[in-house]
Amino acid sequence: WNLEDAKNRSYTTNLPMEFTRWSGGHGFVRGDYHVPRDNVQPSADLVDRVFPFLPTLREANRRDYSVWIQETIELLEYLGKMLLQDIAVIKDDIQHSTLSHDPFSHGDFDEFQASLLEAIAADTSHDPSTFRSPAAEIRLAEERINKNVERLMSKAVVDIVAKVGGNLRAAAAPAAGAAPVNAPAPAPTNAPAVPAPAPPPPQEPRHQPPPQMPHDVTTWRPRRLILPTFASQYVPDDLTTVEKFVKEYLHGTRGRPPLKQIEEYYGPGKKRGNLPTWRSQSTRGAGIRKYDQLMCRRKKLYDQIDAGVTADGFYDVVRRENNELFSDPKYQRDGTILRWLIQYYTRKGSRYEENRRRAIERNKKRKENRMIHQNHQNEDNNELDDESDEPPLEIME
Repeated sequence: WNLEDAKNRSYTTNLPMEFTRWSGGHGFVRGDYHVPRDNVQPSADLVDRVFPFLPTLREANRRDYSVWIQETIELLEYLGKMLLQDIAVIKDDIQHSTLSHDPFSHGDFDEFQASLLEAIAADTSHDPSTFRSPAAEIRLAEERINKNVERLMSKAVVDIVAKVGGNLRAAAAPAAGAAPVNAPAPAPTNAPAVPAPAPPPPQEPRHQPPPQMPHDVTTWRPRRLILPTFASQYVPDDLTTVEKFVKEYLHGTRGRPPLKQIEEYYGPGKKRGNLPTWRSQSTRGAGIRKYDQLMCRRKKLYDQIDAGVTADGFYDVVRRENNELFSDPKYQRDGTILRWLIQYYTRKGSRYEENRRRAIERNKKRKENRMIHQNHQNEDNNELDDESDEPPLEIME
């Protein structure tokens, strides 16, 4: 009831909400509604009997967690609870073969049904005396309903009159260029004919370059300042399996062009020159460098793929260097093997040790400078404290 904008603008624009709330048993006043059958909750075992595959689904999600599977489990649990509550109310009034099977024929369901019906009978939230508004509020609601009806009726009448008037004018208007019936012939005149104005010279159509198609490299224009959407909004996939990683780079995934082509045409290089690239801050926004950093980390593997290494070749390296990591199927799905390969080829580089030594020296020098600056700041603070401790000068008469 409190989603005023979305509800009234998109769904129930012309419904009198006061009357709708009252007829639904929730009173005139806007607020939370209450369903008495929700007073008693079924047990988890009873919900699992509605969908017998739920325990298997939970166990599979426990071994290999997925957000989509977890949301499906929660949706089925909520649906099972609603089915049990609704059928507990209507079971005695209908006869259907489905209700004679598990779980609706189980003893636990009979106990749940008895407790639910007892709770509904004891619930007084739907007593009209507890929510019926006073006469003044009812009168105000009726006035609002009448105003809404008058507004709708006036709008409908205006639309009908406008449409009928348009049809009448169209029927009464003579055809363009046709002489009226029984009209007298125009009198001859000796006035010279006025020449018709010369038509404007035809303008040559402005040349429009063909659009850049995502899967047609011949239409790509890497020297353009504004990048196409498929390049400026490209987001590389997360690390999962080696096969998917190789496929994204060479062939593309989710209907997108290959990352190798995007990097070649719209990445840093001779084709772009000094223009912003698809992963630069000028394209992504100030301070957004994660795509630059991501491509720098993965470049070691991309270089190996360009050199001809396949997914099986990567697996052979992992099997030879770290067989324990390769033997666990979980690590082949969650990107652990790809992260290990990135570290492996990074440390295998010719300049890795030299760059590592320089980074350690820079970090050590940075800590020393920080300590020197902190010591100077402490000395300045001590001098200020000493000056504040001196006794004040006496005023000479």
